[in-house]
Amino acid sequence: MIKKAYQPIVDLLNSNKDAKVSDVIDQVVELVSAKSSRGEVGGNFIKDNDGNTIAIKCYYFKRWMPLVGESAVEFGTKVRTATGFNSMCKEGVSHWTKQQREAKNANAELLNKVANGDIAPENILAEQAKIEETRKSIVDTDLGFASAEEINTYLENEGLTFTPATA
Repeated sequence: MIKKAYQPIVDLLNSNKDAKVSDVIDQVVELVSAKSSRGEVGGNFIKDNDGNTIAIKCYYFKRWMPLVGESAVEFGTKVRTATGFNSMCKEGVSHWTKQQREAKNANAELLNKVANGDIAPENILAEQAKIEETRKSIVDTDLGFASAEEINTYLENEGLTFTPATA
């Protein structure tokens, strides 16, 4: 089984079995090269034409959050990422952390509730499903923008030059 990341290289080599290395090396190098971050649009971030991250799609809220202008949303920094920022805004991290903690505590308390007779053993799976549903829920927010079109319009109104988001 070939790792997904290497499949394009294998496909290229398979389609050029009789070629010399010098015939395909430029294509292989292109496949394995890091992409430029100038004006880059990832599936979850936008950089301006100078390479500055100007918007991130928050992993928690699933909304586009600008890092510039009046509607700017705060993100923690994270050095070894394509954006230089965390994938969740600070408010999203706060909600996510709280939900993880509460789910862990609720699961730990479940055994006590069974032992005390508050929950029947046959209802444990249903209770765990409720805990998991609460853990995965997303708190509503007015931060950021719901669509790529909305964030693109906002960034254009801020006078920024960038490659527009498409998703």
